[in-house]
Amino acid sequence: MTPGWLAHGHDEPSTRLTETDGPRGDRSRVATWVRTHQITAFLVWFFPVAWGIASIPLVAQRTLALDLPLEAFLIPATLLGLLLPALAITWLVDGQAGIDLLRRQALRLRASIGWYALVLLAVPLTAVALATIVYGPPTSLPRSCGRRRLGWGSCRSACRRDAGSGWAPC
Repeated sequence: MTPGWLAHGHDEPSTRLTETDGPRGDRSRVATWVRTHQITAFLVWFFPVAWGIASIPLVAQRTLALDLPLEAFLIPATLLGLLLPALAITWLVDGQAGIDLLRRQALRLRASIGWYALVLLAVPLTAVALATIVYGPPTSLPRSCGRRRLGWGSCRSACRRDAGSGWAPC
């Protein structure tokens, strides 16, 4: 007979005291509901919080005619809508032992470091190669970037002057 914690893919037993008591012994109705409905609790937190934050640029554009960058809202949406509920629910259900297990599993290297290095080099190089294939090579580079060794600031100002001359933004 396989123990319940092993059958569910956990590496070690849960630190739960009972089905209704949490690791700290609390018995609130919300905590009990979250312990018994973990995925539902995650989704109830994720959809309004993460999507609400990520929707701010769209709402601002349509209602106030403001152009806000979506990227600036995706990071808070990810942290507050995905990471925070995952940590909170894990802590509520399994306590500090669950958080430690989650951290170990998330940070465990599943391949040798060489594969990670290959991916970090191959993805950008593949993106540049595909952009060159699809859009063709850049028609021209900013003059100060290609001929003389100038600081990055000089290259950036040259890119502003030559904007639109190639596919790659500086």
